[in-house]
Amino acid sequence: MKSWVAAAVFVAAVAVPRAEARNFHCAGGIQYVVQGQQEFAKGNIEDAHRIYGKAVAQLNQCISEDPGDVESYDYLGVAYAELDSAEQSGQAFAKGIALANTKDADKYKKLIERMKANQEHYWISYFNAAIKEYQKAMPADGKNADPSAFLPAADAMKKAVAEDPNNPKGYCNLAAFLANAGKTQDALQAVNDGLSKAPNDSCLLQRKMQVGVGMAQQAQASGDYAAAAAPWEKALAANPKDDKAALQLGQIYFEQGSKLDKDGKKDEAKAAFTQSSKNFGIYHSINPADKDGTYNYIIASLQAGDAAAAAKASQEALAATTEDSVAAEYHNFLAQAYRDLKVDDAAAAHTLVARALKEGQKVDDVAGFAQKEATTLGATSTVAKKFKEMGPPDEIRTLTMGDYPVEAWLWNGKKQAILFSKGAQVTAANWNAVAVAQTPTAPPAAKKKSR
Repeated sequence: MKSWVAAAVFVAAVAVPRAEARNFHCAGGIQYVVQGQQEFAKGNIEDAHRIYGKAVAQLNQCISEDPGDVESYDYLGVAYAELDSAEQSGQAFAKGIALANTKDADKYKKLIERMKANQEHYWISYFNAAIKEYQKAMPADGKNADPSAFLPAADAMKKAVAEDPNNPKGYCNLAAFLANAGKTQDALQAVNDGLSKAPNDSCLLQRKMQVGVGMAQQAQASGDYAAAAAPWEKALAANPKDDKAALQLGQIYFEQGSKLDKDGKKDEAKAAFTQSSKNFGIYHSINPADKDGTYNYIIASLQAGDAAAAAKASQEALAATTEDSVAAEYHNFLAQAYRDLKVDDAAAAHTLVARALKEGQKVDDVAGFAQKEATTLGATSTVAKKFKEMGPPDEIRTLTMGDYPVEAWLWNGKKQAILFSKGAQVTAANWNAVAVAQTPTAPPAAKKKSR
């Protein structure tokens, strides 16, 4: 289970001065808050809560009779918070701060600072409580957490958001907890609510991307490929060099194409594979050394019917590999590409080269073996002529195909291979240029029968 939370634990202390003379309900409510704090300090929690309840009743009556009493909003915010009524507490502090600024900001400067400090104190308390719930939900190894275990952390963070709706950290962490709980739509709503307050907050902007990715993964798992691709398409449009977005899109569209093909929807499948090939191609152009990326690009291109792209990428991969099994696979890809391009001789040649790489035995002394073959068969033999023309091959493989002994001579540096059997050329493979496949050789004219 990924943890997206990025939070720190804060500490602050609430500031509540003694009451001053004023409206009876205002004065009484303020006095109740002071008494409540005293009882709380003694450890008499139930008595403290009962007294805070009286404070709330008195202060609400006070405000209805004297709505201009700025300080009463501060005490009301404290009383509500002590009763764990975060939303009402945040509203009381916000109304008091707004009223003080409207009436006389200079006159109420210290009171405004006190209300802000008190609101922050309770926001921090709720925030820290939420972080503790999150830490409880996380298993020791940081993996395989039960999504529902994060719901208490989300509920606790909602109180921090309610206490101070203008603090983006609350929204950012709330979105993380909801996402970890599997509530991606709610997580996205939390992010958007936060961005409405702080449009440029970096944590919220990053969280929006993360939540979008989570939603895309869920959509892909459910088979909603359009929804799965949407955030990645947006990311790639914003940054054409976003290789992660291109890779994800390649995978999403390939999975979609595979499903459509399995369902017999060939035209729709080809369209999906074309999108896959396009995006894997973008990824390949950014990370050409990534072997997996190249492999995916080739497979998608073949499925999309873009044999020329598959052939070119296979050629690049062949030039970069020294592993026989890998080279054999890319020769098979070239064979398939050439078949699609109707160049049957080249297709057959690469198929045989692939088999030679898989089954053939390596000759140790390549130059000596080649020279002996050329000498034994004579200067006019095909083997001798090719040896003279091409020079010693990089490697030679020997194997038996049916009843025929075959030698595969490979000039890897020149990207060519020739297969001989009993001194005669069987076939040749050239993977130097896609043009070889794009311009099929005209069939030979039929020989006239002699009368």
